[in-house]
Amino acid sequence: MHNDDTIDEEKGDAKKTELISFYYCKKGAVDVVDDMAAHYSTARKKNRWPFVTFYSIRNVAAINAGIVLLSHKNPPNVYRSRRRSIKDIAFSLISDYANKRMNNPSLTHELRVEIEKIVALTLRNYQ
Repeated sequence: MHNDDTIDEEKGDAKKTELISFYYCKKGAVDVVDDMAAHYSTARKKNRWPFVTFYSIRNVAAINAGIVLLSHKNPPNVYRSRRRSIKDIAFSLISDYANKRMNNPSLTHELRVEIEKIVALTLRNYQ
């Protein structure tokens, strides 16, 4: 695709190669994704690079899940809010663990009640 150093004549700048022009043309989408990930981030403050990489992948996955969900022919109105879709993704990921945890006999009654509320809220949203 961009194997040589030909100058891009279409953009009007005779000093830039086609590769540089192509990069600048596509750079806006990366800025939009970065802005979306910063606005509703799933990350926590960590300094170790594996955590930073994992949280970045999780942010992009949440953005992509929202795009796929809204790209259907009749997208659900419930997920027009990105925050709502991220919250529901998180609840669906923890609901199985919460159900197992609720059956733990060493939990306090208050904690069981809170887990039941979360599980009931998750089930209500998906029915």
